[in-house]
Amino acid sequence: MNLEIHTRGVEMNESLAQLIERRMLSALGRFGSRVRHVRVQLTDLNGPRGGIDTRCKIEASLDMPGSIVIHETHETPFAAVAHASETVSRAVRRRIKRLGSKRRARRQSPDKGWSAA
Repeated sequence: MNLEIHTRGVEMNESLAQLIERRMLSALGRFGSRVRHVRVQLTDLNGPRGGIDTRCKIEASLDMPGSIVIHETHETPFAAVAHASETVSRAVRRRIKRLGSKRRARRQSPDKGWSAA
């Protein structure tokens, strides 16, 4: 899994970078090579005004069509990353399960031209 981290108006320090790396590995590491690239972007929406204003956007590119994009907004970057990582983990699990069951259904269904003798 390739991890890319970007910030806008949020101070990136070592503890935040380590948190992001740990959370992404914990949330997506179990999917192995199915997750190819993860982009995490932290944005301060309100600037110095404060409030619930830190958005964490996670975009996960999988080894299947489409990507998963998650947005979470919280008071601190740490909370935003924590919630977004849980959400992206559930979304990736659902996508893999849904596409896997569609592939199994196609393999198990008889051809349209097949008839019982």
